[in-house]
Amino acid sequence: LGVSPEELRPSLTLTTGQSFRWVERKGHQGEYVGVIQNKLIIIREEKDDTWFCEVPGTNRNSPMEDSGSTPGKSMETLEMVRDYFSLNTPDNLTLTELHKGFVRDERFAAVYGFFKGARVLRQAPLECLFSFICSSNNNIRRITSMVDKLCQTYGTEIGAVDGKAFYTFPTLYQMQRATETELRAMGFGYRAKYIVGTVAQLEVEGGEKALLALREKDRENSHKFLTRLPGVGSKVASCVCLFSLDKHDDVPVDTHVWQIANRDYHLGLNSKTLTPRVHQAVGDFFREKFGSHAGWAHHILFLAELKEFQPRVS
Repeated sequence: LGVSPEELRPSLTLTTGQSFRWVERKGHQGEYVGVIQNKLIIIREEKDDTWFCEVPGTNRNSPMEDSGSTPGKSMETLEMVRDYFSLNTPDNLTLTELHKGFVRDERFAAVYGFFKGARVLRQAPLECLFSFICSSNNNIRRITSMVDKLCQTYGTEIGAVDGKAFYTFPTLYQMQRATETELRAMGFGYRAKYIVGTVAQLEVEGGEKALLALREKDRENSHKFLTRLPGVGSKVASCVCLFSLDKHDDVPVDTHVWQIANRDYHLGLNSKTLTPRVHQAVGDFFREKFGSHAGWAHHILFLAELKEFQPRVS
């Protein structure tokens, strides 16, 4: 990809709660397999760069370098992968430049060195939306399992790596086959109603094109559209906006971020629940402090709160 580890570390980007489609290959540390759009991709983290290859639609059990696909072979795939990692920004803004501005904040300065290369992804909006509908009162492992079930049941198989089949995320048309009864039987619980309801509502609102069109709208109007959908509250809307709709100043607020706001910035938010008012107040605070890419600063601060990264920052 021609990008330094200071600008991209897949290990800090792919499996940290933005996307739920990536698995690290057993026996191949630093290699991740996942699907971007309709392509099966292997990403490999190197000391001085990140490599990728597109896997042909056949089973692959060999290491990346022997997979029969040359890293960077297709310019189309290269651009798709770079776009996914938010590397094709119109202003060519770098993480290094962003962080220079963010480190004026004491808390950010204390933790960002442990998370250099952690980027915000630019995912397909439909996939991002349904993934975060599944995230309600859930953890990364269970969200990943639910997203996998959606793909296996309604998506299209495109290949396999190490004996594991991979599928595209289903289109809105393919999702129309889903029923609440079927999804509940698959373990989605109350989220089943939201998934079926959102599929139906999106059809009325203009389908996937309407979601993509939100990239051209402002954050406030994007939230108004998204929160009309079943199961989409302020947090889910912010996740979709930040991770797929180019709203770099959006700040998803969960219990981790609420704790950061009170502990590190003394906002004094006494509400026991994350109401829309609390979400707005925390988001506004972060936007005032970190500016147009407040969501990127938030992401680093969020990572520093995760249990798996506590040994880094302790």
